[in-house]
Amino acid sequence: MTEKPMLRNQLVMVLTKKPWLMPILYQVYSYGEIEYGELKQLLGVKSPLLKRALWWLIKYGLIARYDNKFRISNNYRNILEEIFLYKCIIRNRYVFKIGATFIVTIVRKARISAYTIPAQLVKELSNLEVNVGASFTAKDLINTLGIPSKLAYRVVKTHEILKQCST
Repeated sequence: MTEKPMLRNQLVMVLTKKPWLMPILYQVYSYGEIEYGELKQLLGVKSPLLKRALWWLIKYGLIARYDNKFRISNNYRNILEEIFLYKCIIRNRYVFKIGATFIVTIVRKARISAYTIPAQLVKELSNLEVNVGASFTAKDLINTLGIPSKLAYRVVKTHEILKQCST
């Protein structure tokens, strides 16, 4: 196995295990290098949350600290470029597509919530809306696809976020 697929698999494993790290990782990636204070202000999170996230990212070797600034480790820069190609950010909601799954994160002051949605369900919702010519609610999705209510609500929310990015 060559090094790049191995690093990619390791990165995907970390991000699926701890998806709440993705917004912080994305901001460090997009700025190239960023100071702690700038990152804290940019995300609007409390210090303990940011310190814990940075600790995990350094522990996994995804970022490194140089001269009081954080930057992406050289090994992961190209891999993250591929992963962050499929993203959508609306205010405090980040949607990333990794493989056949959307990872949705919601950044709040004291925590970052994360959940995953199968991309196939979002695609089915898009197809249903095109065929019917109307927007679907979570209740409509429950009745049509027979999926759990929490999942239906999240699929609709993810679809709305993705529609905002595409316009």
